[in-house]
Amino acid sequence: MYSIRKSSAFSLVELLVGLAILAMLVGILIPVTRGAIGKARSAACASNLRQMGVAALAYASDNNGVIVPSRIKPGGGAHYWVGQLAPYLGAEDPWRGFTEDQNPYICPAIGEDDEGIGYTTFPISSGKSYYASYLINLHITARTESPNSGFSNTGTFRKCYMSQMVAPSRTMLFICGYGNMGVIYLSPGEGKFVKYPHGDKANILYLDGHVGQKTETEMIELSDNPHDVFWRGYDW
Repeated sequence: MYSIRKSSAFSLVELLVGLAILAMLVGILIPVTRGAIGKARSAACASNLRQMGVAALAYASDNNGVIVPSRIKPGGGAHYWVGQLAPYLGAEDPWRGFTEDQNPYICPAIGEDDEGIGYTTFPISSGKSYYASYLINLHITARTESPNSGFSNTGTFRKCYMSQMVAPSRTMLFICGYGNMGVIYLSPGEGKFVKYPHGDKANILYLDGHVGQKTETEMIELSDNPHDVFWRGYDW
């Protein structure tokens, strides 16, 4: 007698149903995965900023309350804020910088732009450089002698002190972005240097050490008030 064997192969309908279910699951999982990656990058960026905040407070403690300057004088990268904070972030020599895997100045969510640039370069010496994708608030890190001129990023300048700040929890010190010599200030066209890689928001380190976020719309609104404590830190 012949036995009737039951086919174990999938029918075309079963295959199509399986593929449809698989496609649906992929469609669900990809956005979830992207969201998780985005949150992880934002958290890593916030961690970088908090480390920079601790370093900035330590710098102020060692320098009679002076807020870390955008730069102490013209010259190499060690004269800029990246070099001034480097010893407080684990760099043994501010003139040697960080290795790529230990650089706390890079926001992991900022990719390269159309020109292949995703950071500000601060040359040091012997072909070495600092790389940073954060901008420092020039209004509180490079004051001039004249309140009318407000700030300077060239030559010498008047020091700013933590004791002058009326609301550290509302005054920006660092924000996601690059270019422009690593600084941000109120001037036409300056907003293009700020980046919003965290769900269309930029991470911000405030003077008191906490991290917050702003959208581009919120930053534009703040730019309409140049004397806001967010920028100036104190009343002019």
